[in-house]
Amino acid sequence: MLERQQIPTPRWQIFESDSVAGWELFPAIIKPALEHCSLGIGPESVVMNPMELKQQVAFVVDELKQPAIVEDFIDGREFPVWLWGNGTLEMLPLLEWDYSSYTDIHQRLLTFDAKFHPEKQDIPLVPAGLDEWEVAQIEAIAHAAYHSMGCRDYGRLDVRLREGAFYVLDVNTNPDISAYNSLAAATQLAGYSYGEVGNRLVKCAWERRRAPDPA
Repeated sequence: MLERQQIPTPRWQIFESDSVAGWELFPAIIKPALEHCSLGIGPESVVMNPMELKQQVAFVVDELKQPAIVEDFIDGREFPVWLWGNGTLEMLPLLEWDYSSYTDIHQRLLTFDAKFHPEKQDIPLVPAGLDEWEVAQIEAIAHAAYHSMGCRDYGRLDVRLREGAFYVLDVNTNPDISAYNSLAAATQLAGYSYGEVGNRLVKCAWERRRAPDPA
């Protein structure tokens, strides 16, 4: 869906067995096709050669019992991009997952442990130091992706920057909105309390439901 709208996203392919002939782009990352919250993603998910690719795809297919998504690994800065609204969208202040302390490419990704077991892998979430042009680029891409995926009321995009180009890794149409998530950090930067965030989301949904049917 992103490709149809010409929204930049990593090259990808789905494999249902460890027969991975034809994929020649490395480093690559292997993701389970049917999971969420980075379940099944760890340092070993980043592969550097065909042998590692075959082994990790086999793990996903055989152990997790589902197809494997193989993607070009965008080794660069990563931003959780939050938008809310329906007709008119607001992009919240940009944050960045700070991988600067990790020299090993296999550690520069947001794994299941990084999300739920920070004692194993602690990745700081910091304000994104981007210039006005870069912010404008992300905002344009984020708006296009939000609409193309049918997001309603709110959503989060996972975006990475490599060699001056932004890539949408994922569009989350119902992301985590807990008080310890990146939404709370972004809305705090925008001057909202956590209670105000809840009110805003309810208001977005209520106004959308009350809007006249365009048909």
